[in-house]
Amino acid sequence: MSLLASLLREFGDDDRDHMLTLIRTSIAEDLDAVAGGAAPARQVDVGTRSRRTRATTALA
Repeated sequence: MSLLASLLREFGDDDRDHMLTLIRTSIAEDLDAVAGGAAPARQVDVGTRSRRTRATTALA
């Protein structure tokens, strides 16, 4: 049993198979996109905050 299948074991057989197909398809599409040079989508919106630099860290 795969890790994904074990996580979805509470679902019925049809639902589990459908979810596994969706997950595997999504993973395959993401891997193909990355292989084609795409960058992963940013998961967190940092808003207007600026990145910390060594100069701003030294002042703190």
